[in-house]
Amino acid sequence: MHGDITQEMRSIADLKPYTRSPRVHGRSQRRKAKDILSRFGQVTPVIIDADNVIVDGHLVVETLGELGHSQVSALAGTLLSLVGRYMEPEDLAPPDGKMTSTEQEMLDAFIARLVEGNSGSEM
Repeated sequence: MHGDITQEMRSIADLKPYTRSPRVHGRSQRRKAKDILSRFGQVTPVIIDADNVIVDGHLVVETLGELGHSQVSALAGTLLSLVGRYMEPEDLAPPDGKMTSTEQEMLDAFIARLVEGNSGSEM
């Protein structure tokens, strides 16, 4: 299955938060995100579906907006829309909102396969 995924700059104003996102960011996380994004900028893209709904990266989008940025780097595509349409974030996130290092490695590998799928390799 090939994914129709692109990485591109998107206007923050055009992005819509996923209203049923299970994640809540505390004050400490927000401060850390602001510090990191101020110092290093955005180093990884947020993930959005074909309708500009944020699948992953709500805090990054919000923080960059607060810092005066008008655009963010985003991975967007129809495959991501299908994943979002048939799976709820609750299905992907652990109950406590924290991933083990193994779960993080599995997620990173999944995202890498999505990006490779866009370059023409089989998934």
